[in-house]
Amino acid sequence: MAKCWLLLFENCAGVKGHGYLSRESISTVPGGCGVVLVYNGVNTGISERSATIYDVSSGLVAIPPEYATNYANECSPTEAKRYDCINGSCIEKTTYKTPGLYVDLSVCETSCGIGCGGKCISI
Repeated sequence: MAKCWLLLFENCAGVKGHGYLSRESISTVPGGCGVVLVYNGVNTGISERSATIYDVSSGLVAIPPEYATNYANECSPTEAKRYDCINGSCIEKTTYKTPGLYVDLSVCETSCGIGCGGKCISI
């Protein structure tokens, strides 16, 4: 099943940009002017000076300003769930329209114990 990937890259001419790609897997191997993109286990022959790859199927990743130019939109990232510690329990921010201080449920659960790690909300 294809996932949505964010590719931040600098091409061989030094131009930076990003793209959202729908593939089962994306990786790189050394080659060309730095790395060559591999889609679904197949070497594409597309060379980049550098490439950083994020799986955004389950959450957004901030795009640094220097990579602002968009070159592909094959898929749309899913907005990540965010949580708040409310009265000792981790609740999705959409439940009570709270700020969503935690991006990761396990971090929220760890902090939500005794003392709430200083990030408690009471309603």
